[in-house]
Amino acid sequence: MVERVTTSELPTFATGDPVLKSLGTSTARSTRGSTRRASTHIDPALRLVHWLSLAVAFVLLLYIDRNTWFFADEMDFLNRIIGPQTASTWLLPHNEHWSTVPLAIYTVLFKFAGMRTYWPYVVVLLLFHLTLVHQIWRLMIRIGVAGVIATVAAAILAVLGAGIENLNSPFQISFTLSLIFGVWAVFVADTRSRWSFKRLSAIWLLALLSLASSGIGLAMLLCVCLVAGGRRGWRALVATASVPALSYVLWYAYYGRKGVISADRVTGEKILHVPSYAWTGLTNALQSSTGLPKSGAILVVALGCYAIFRLRSVRGPALPAFAMFASALFVFFFIGIAREQFGSSQAESTRYVYISMMLLTPMIGLGFSELCQRWKIASALVAALAGFALVHNVQLLNSSTSSDSPHYELMQPFHMDLLGAAHLVQTRAKFVGVGVPQLGYPPTLSNMPLVPISSVVSWVDQGDLAANRQTPLGLLAAETYLQVSVENRPVFEPIVAPTKVVSPKGATVQGSCVRVSPGNAEIFRVTSRASLPVLGLNRSKAYLWLLSSAGLTGPALQLQSGDGSSFLNVSRVGDFRLANISGSPISVCGIS
Repeated sequence: MVERVTTSELPTFATGDPVLKSLGTSTARSTRGSTRRASTHIDPALRLVHWLSLAVAFVLLLYIDRNTWFFADEMDFLNRIIGPQTASTWLLPHNEHWSTVPLAIYTVLFKFAGMRTYWPYVVVLLLFHLTLVHQIWRLMIRIGVAGVIATVAAAILAVLGAGIENLNSPFQISFTLSLIFGVWAVFVADTRSRWSFKRLSAIWLLALLSLASSGIGLAMLLCVCLVAGGRRGWRALVATASVPALSYVLWYAYYGRKGVISADRVTGEKILHVPSYAWTGLTNALQSSTGLPKSGAILVVALGCYAIFRLRSVRGPALPAFAMFASALFVFFFIGIAREQFGSSQAESTRYVYISMMLLTPMIGLGFSELCQRWKIASALVAALAGFALVHNVQLLNSSTSSDSPHYELMQPFHMDLLGAAHLVQTRAKFVGVGVPQLGYPPTLSNMPLVPISSVVSWVDQGDLAANRQTPLGLLAAETYLQVSVENRPVFEPIVAPTKVVSPKGATVQGSCVRVSPGNAEIFRVTSRASLPVLGLNRSKAYLWLLSSAGLTGPALQLQSGDGSSFLNVSRVGDFRLANISGSPISVCGIS
């Protein structure tokens, strides 16, 4: 469907002279130039369909996210919220990202809901997501995308299962906020009228908020600068970049560089691998979003050729689409520099699919609009492709809720383990471990805990974390992480005392020690708190499992030790299985 956009109907947050005639859209010139405010006209039926699609997506995504809970990166925010409030709390990066804005939002949510319920965090995530989808829809209408195509494209973005990580993990509001503020700044900058200081200040503020949400803000600053330069020339480009870029440089100099590890540093070798990383990310984004197998390369080449073909109209209404297309390329350049050490397959992450599709969709919409305008038969093909993509993404959403999906395979055990830790805190159990480690990796003594026990104590004492919802497996895991440790010093005295350890029938006992040969495992029982000497650990690879009276087995705890003496500190009584995988024999001493 073709819409008519008039200057009296441009978005109220973006003023300027009339948008020139473009694909599928005609405009009428304003009689008062850039001083006139207006809003976009579109068929009321399409507007209704768009709002209904957002409402349906909201309900569907609420259902999809019904079993999600705090996990991984969110713990960094929650630890900062309960810790000392200093400038570093708010300005130190999360990984390499400036994250002040999402941290502030999490702080408000935590004060309101704590960790008692996850629903407020999910609702905020979905509201931000749908706000971004609505912005992309309005931008497509503004630049000349046919109304039907813009509305269908927005509906697909609303349920973009290919970008599931940004739809079921509230922590991803960091990327979504960078996109929201960046697109908003594009609306403000997209005018040929004379810029006032008020307009420039608004662009600066929005660009700063985008930068302070995540590293994607750098790509959005590039996008806004390209729009400003295309509309008002190089002076506007420099003015637009000045304050946000200087602010980011100062932040990086004082705080941001502290989040950069040696592997993140730019090298010539990394730059050579960036094109491969970007190609992998772009082809995967288009292929996974459409559901067409082996189509990624074809779609990327087709979209690139169309963008080159339309370059002659780069200064027309389509300028924001070109700027966002360039920003999508820059995103993978930026990410490729920071993440290349993980391999190009990391570019296929669903969060990068989400970012890519939000930035590429305006250009895709223009291409499909022109295709349908030139060849009538193309309308049926585009409709079939859109319908297939919509069904495909809804199916991806549905599959993301299964218990064997990667997200739930990691999140669910972590949820149980943290609730188990909360129960131990409430019962005032004795701890010798340092915290609940990051799930998904074999916990070792060298791992920094994702959730230090001091945080769990604070959450329980303040009533922010329920302490009566533990499961048997979660409790067993928490006991493993918090009540067992191997260190070079004893925690309990005396180190060895009679009746501390009882060897079950069948264990290999040599004197006062349970001896485990390479390739074997033995079970021993601790009847009270003890610090037990461990011999031979520094020459062996060994794992320890805590066993419950109901026959359950806790997670494997890899035992590592440096030079010198080693002690198995245990504050939880019960049975343990010790497996010596390789190396020299291991002995746990203190047998009565």
